[in-house]
Amino acid sequence: MHAVCYIPHRLSNDSTVERTQRANDSMSNIELDIEWTEAASRKIEKMMPCGANKDAYLALPPIECLPMEGDVLFLGPSGKQQPFIVAERQYHHDGDTDWTIILILDIPHETH
Repeated sequence: MHAVCYIPHRLSNDSTVERTQRANDSMSNIELDIEWTEAASRKIEKMMPCGANKDAYLALPPIECLPMEGDVLFLGPSGKQQPFIVAERQYHHDGDTDWTIILILDIPHETH
């Protein structure tokens, strides 16, 4: 099991609010969260220090096509994106129709 660190970064997806509102009429309320392994935490913190830019954010794909375990996301500032692997995808039922999807991100491991 990987140690997991939480680094708050604003998640951005322009159409999530609209889709979530439509989905609320007939589906669950879904919240997305990202957690990081220690190695990934160090890497993203170097790329996007929490105190350096309060407007820093990570944009993610729409909730309908979230990455699965093993998928690679290229995250970071424009022109400096780095690969992160979805090590785990968790679903947490928060009661009634409320759910949280957690993506645990790690860095690629080089094989020699």
